Amino acid sequence: MARINGGFFLRRKIGMVFRVLVLLGLAGCATTPAPLSTNPPGAVEPSGIRERWGIDNVRIQLTAASNILDFRYRVIDPDKALPILDHKVKPYLVDQKSGAKFEVPMPPKIGSLRQTARSGAPKAGKTYFILFSNPGRSVEAGDKVTVVIGDFRAENLIVR
Repeated sequence: MARINGGFFLRRKIGMVFRVLVLLGLAGCATTPAPLSTNPPGAVEPSGIRERWGIDNVRIQLTAASNILDFRYRVIDPDKALPILDHKVKPYLVDQKSGAKFEVPMPPKIGSLRQTARSGAPKAGKTYFILFSNPGRSVEAGDKVTVVIGDFRAENLIVR
C-alpha cells in the first residue's frame, strides 16, 4: 500500500510542478543553440554589449498573459558572458516610464526563474533566459526597459 501511495504522491507532485510551469509560461522555455549568424525579429544589439559582454540577440517580451517579462540573450563568448550568468548576482529590470524595479520570481519549489552558469561555463551559441515578474501588468508592449545584472546594463530595450 505504501508503494502505491508513494507513486500517487510522486505523480501528484510532478503534476503540480508542471501546472506551475504552464501557468508561468515556461512549458516551452527549453533552449536550443541557434546559428550564430541569425537575429530573431525584435532582437536588438545595444552598443558595446557584444564586444564587452560576449552576448547578442538581446530581446525582451511579455509572456504568461503579460504577467512575466521574458529576457533572452545568446552567448557568443562564454568567458565574457560569465558575469551575466553568475548565480550570486541578482538581476532586476527597471521600467523607464515609471522607474519601478522588477525582480526575478523565486517560487519555493522551483527556485529562481533564470538560467545561470552553476553547472559550468556558458555555451557559445546557446540562448539563455531570465524571467522577471510584472505585477499588475504595469509594463506593456512598446514600453522601454533596462535590464541590470551586476555591472551589465541593457538599456532602452523595447518590450514586444
